Amino acid sequence: LTALAGDLIGFLIAVNTILLAIADRRSVMGTIGAIGAKPLVLLGGLLGEGAVVGVLGGLLAVPSGFLLGAYLVDRFGRSMLAGSGGTIGVHFAPSLIAIGAAAGMTCGVLAMIGPAVRLIREGPLASMGSFGGVQRARTIPLWPLIAGAALLVGAAIVLHMFGRGALPLDTGSTAMTVGVVGVALVTVWIAPHGAALLIELLTAVRPDVGRLLGADVRRYAVLFAISAAVLALGASLAIGSQSMQVLGTRQVAKQKADRMPAAVLISAQSVLDQRDSQISDATFDLVDGVAGGRSVSSRWRSTISSGALSRLVIGVTPGDWYSAALYEPRGDPDVVWQGLSDGEVGLSEVAAHRLGVDASGTVELPTVKGPKSFRVAGIFRPRMVNDTTVGDIVLVSEQSARSDWAAVRDQIAVRYSTPAEASAHRGDFLDLGAGLSVYDNEQWRSVASRGITRFFEPFTITGYVVMAAAGLNVLNVFVLGLVQRRRERAVLRAI
Repeated sequence: LTALAGDLIGFLIAVNTILLAIADRRSVMGTIGAIGAKPLVLLGGLLGEGAVVGVLGGLLAVPSGFLLGAYLVDRFGRSMLAGSGGTIGVHFAPSLIAIGAAAGMTCGVLAMIGPAVRLIREGPLASMGSFGGVQRARTIPLWPLIAGAALLVGAAIVLHMFGRGALPLDTGSTAMTVGVVGVALVTVWIAPHGAALLIELLTAVRPDVGRLLGADVRRYAVLFAISAAVLALGASLAIGSQSMQVLGTRQVAKQKADRMPAAVLISAQSVLDQRDSQISDATFDLVDGVAGGRSVSSRWRSTISSGALSRLVIGVTPGDWYSAALYEPRGDPDVVWQGLSDGEVGLSEVAAHRLGVDASGTVELPTVKGPKSFRVAGIFRPRMVNDTTVGDIVLVSEQSARSDWAAVRDQIAVRYSTPAEASAHRGDFLDLGAGLSVYDNEQWRSVASRGITRFFEPFTITGYVVMAAAGLNVLNVFVLGLVQRRRERAVLRAI
């Protein structure tokens, strides 16, 4: 969607520039036609000019586009591959020069065809007699508003279902894209009509400016509407990603301090690291020894197939301080924790909706010994961030996780009396030399914040780039109107 918006912005800027170039020389073209130049010769010359301008623009775009693309690919690569051990690189290929030139030439010719054919069709006398061509008011039909509103409503319904876990991740991403397209279509209709209302207010104060500006908006209504729609699309991407980055960072950063302020969390990898890892029994014994008799609890983890996606199986000690901090049962907690101790399972809200089952129901899940039916002890909500995308989690006891799903220990928590004491003992676990990641409140806040920012920053940067380019395109539309109406403005100033 972002790439499509970038292509559309480039094409609109090319159209605006070529319209400006032709309008500024209409009388000259009309004179050339009047003294005998054939229409096909004029058309060929104009198309050739569009091709040359496009080639030059494409060649100039290659180095700047490559540098911007390399930066964005680097940011996206770091976000997606962080912790996986993989890397991504960008290499300049000579074929990019030919591709840039060909793309620029195609864009220039396509942008030139409409104005050139119109100029030839009007004939030399009309071109010589009117600057900027025959003035025609453009109108925006009602269907973009209806279609855009329908897409927004449909996307909102689908996203509501997705938020409950009833739909897969790809469907949620598609619904977000459809919603953004709906915003763009609604903007196509609203922008010129809203501008007309504002221009009426301006005309009451400055008639000379308001009337000509209104004429520009009516004449270039389609260009203005599309440019405003692309600007709205870029702004939606930028604001949405920035908001998620700010709000997500703020929420995740304070989770540990809110849920387990006086504990130290120990894992084999960093927060939001997407690799599978485990803490061996030998390492656990070392951690338990350093804990000095304090309460130590573990989390066990496995993955089971869930169609095209994956479902997490998490094993905990039911009802202890660590499990209660990580997972919040819906309903009576004692009933849920006792059910897990008896071999039942708990389901996250997302998992429950996907499996179509509620508390006290029965669900069949694949295990290492084959499919097995389990009674659902209750529904819960995860309270701390992990690297799952949509929270599809099955919660069981430590014994069930190990026997039915061959789960491995992936996190340890050690409880202290105060947050200060926990921070003071953080270095004891780092000194074990086992390559562990150890988190007190401050370390969690720092690492979790960087992790969330790492995911959303590339999308935010891309959105701002699209928004800035779309803003320049809207400005270009008004520059076109200013240049084409300079005679009318001169007359008004003289009057």
